[in-house]
Amino acid sequence: MSIKQIIEEILDEKKQEGKRITKKEIADYLGISRQNFVNKLARDTFSPEELSKIAEKLDYELIIKGNLKEYKISY
Repeated sequence: MSIKQIIEEILDEKKQEGKRITKKEIADYLGISRQNFVNKLARDTFSPEELSKIAEKLDYELIIKGNLKEYKISY
């Protein structure tokens, strides 16, 4: 599953829960324009720091998980 698919699925879930978060709000949180965010979303070109901030904005955590360990990524 691509980053774009994951983010859009989470945004849809939030909307259904009545907790709508817009792409503009995420872009503002990242300190970039909405258009830049949409372009990054289309290309799946987010840095680890941006992904961590997006996860935080969406009330998620960015985690690398193996069979025996998992690591939370935060900035």
